[in-house]
Amino acid sequence: MADCLMAERRHRYNHNVSERRRQGFPKVGHYDTWLVDKYQLLAEENHGAQLFPGWSNTADYADTPEKFGTVRIHSSVLDAALKTNHHRARGQGQIHV
Repeated sequence: MADCLMAERRHRYNHNVSERRRQGFPKVGHYDTWLVDKYQLLAEENHGAQLFPGWSNTADYADTPEKFGTVRIHSSVLDAALKTNHHRARGQGQIHV
């Protein structure tokens, strides 16, 4: 849940900064960028013109398997791997992290 809240906060912050600093960025009064994407696609389809020329639509990009957000710093798998590698490198009973 915290990851979702942080992502929403980051999205709103970036949107506000873009409204203030990017020339031609639309000021639509909401943070639902998917609606702006829809408006843009409908305007291009129905009228052959761009509603917001400076807007980059998410439909213009391919989906990738990349993930963004927060990750755990430590896990039991990482702990086991660290212990195994350090035992080999430094000898039994000496663990340096």
